[in-house]
Amino acid sequence: MTTSLLDAEGAQTVLAWLAESRAFDLRDFALHAAHRGIEARMRELGCAHVDEYLSHLARDTSEAAALVAAVAVPLSTFFRDGPVFHAIDAKVLPELLMRLSIGGTLRAWSAGTATGEEAWSIAMQMAEQCGSFAEYEVMATDRDEPSLAVAARGMYPGRQLEAVSSARRARWLRDEGDHACIVDELRARVSFERHDLIGATLAPPSAIIASYHLILCRNVLIYFDRRMQRKVLERLAASLEPRGALILGPSEWVSPADCPALEPFPGLDPSLRVFRRR
Repeated sequence: MTTSLLDAEGAQTVLAWLAESRAFDLRDFALHAAHRGIEARMRELGCAHVDEYLSHLARDTSEAAALVAAVAVPLSTFFRDGPVFHAIDAKVLPELLMRLSIGGTLRAWSAGTATGEEAWSIAMQMAEQCGSFAEYEVMATDRDEPSLAVAARGMYPGRQLEAVSSARRARWLRDEGDHACIVDELRARVSFERHDLIGATLAPPSAIIASYHLILCRNVLIYFDRRMQRKVLERLAASLEPRGALILGPSEWVSPADCPALEPFPGLDPSLRVFRRR
């Protein structure tokens, strides 16, 4: 039988350190999940006691991201975090479209898109909301070229489509054996590009207009320290249209000190991590 390396108090101590030192607040996560993730990292590093692990966290700036990933980041799926996509459908997109001229183009950016499920999900919602009123386009970016190749292929096994409703699956996906393929109508509106959020350019060179009504950048900030988080947030805010929306991951937050240009999106539960450019 494996001996536990920490108790509930030790887990809370690590989570408090993470929140205060790295602005990654995981204290809203189920404690058993946090406990499991912390202990997994301790075993990986050979830390026998929580104090030893805290010392390692303080020395190694990359460990905080590894811990957050172990606790909070699920596998990439369509419509991941259902309440967030419900809020996009019910509140965010309708408000953005109210400020768009008839025939205008609603623009979204999925930053850190990984294998593309998020980009295709938001494209489905935008297509349904825009209808004949407006055009829409999605720019999806990531640093990892193999992941982008999967995203651009637009073909996914059935197990990754569980959150796609039957109506959406019939409209936006074409069955091909045990996989499903994104239809051409949607492909024409989504582009995938390699881009580094902390690199030399604000947006990919191919982005003719680096100004978006909606940006999704979820579970990306967890990989940066506080200084780089601020840099990324400033870049994202600069890429947003006034009153445009930014959506972060469940453990990520924006304080006025981090980015004064952003505020919580009015009318939405703050736990959804939806923000608006002032």
